Amino acid sequence: MNRLLELVEDGQLHLTYSPEGLAVMEEAESEAPSKFIYVLLTDTKTLVSKVSRMVTGDPYNHVSMMLSDDFDDGIYTFSLGNGINGIKGGFLVEDRKNLKGSHYSMYKMAVTQDVYEKIKTRIQDYVNGVEKTSYNHLGLFNAIFQKNIFKTEDAQTSICSEFVVEVLKFSGVELFNKRLSSSVRPYDLVKSKLLKFHKRGVIKP
Repeated sequence: MNRLLELVEDGQLHLTYSPEGLAVMEEAESEAPSKFIYVLLTDTKTLVSKVSRMVTGDPYNHVSMMLSDDFDDGIYTFSLGNGINGIKGGFLVEDRKNLKGSHYSMYKMAVTQDVYEKIKTRIQDYVNGVEKTSYNHLGLFNAIFQKNIFKTEDAQTSICSEFVVEVLKFSGVELFNKRLSSSVRPYDLVKSKLLKFHKRGVIKP
């Protein structure tokens, strides 16, 4: 639609349903976001979450990414314990059972089909290579104190919020310019204008 307004301002089109105007509108609509991805913030009641909440004061201290708003579909994140990599943790596919009883707030982001497919592919890379992933223990301090104390260049090592930010960045969506991804807290994500509130509640079994 921006292209249509440019043509109108240049005097090349009138604000009427001309063939030229309709063609430009159709082109603009074809480039418009056609899919949604979802960011799930939760208060998981784990020891780490409780400590984080005491330090940060944030109502939610864990975040995951979803390709739909259905809790029975995949819920993707990084965790201290993923049931596969022992104490080093790493990438985790959560479900209702993991999160039952947790208070949540869900946000959605409109993306193009191309961006959606890149996000989907990137997540599948983590699924296929889960044994290579690990939790960014030092990065947790970055998030808690919101400072770039420790830096890592390893894409396979993340905290939950860093994972969401990096997957989006990989797909061409920049949420926080000039900021180390591991310094982003889960609750910081709601400050992005790209995310729109979707729903909140308690995750039931």
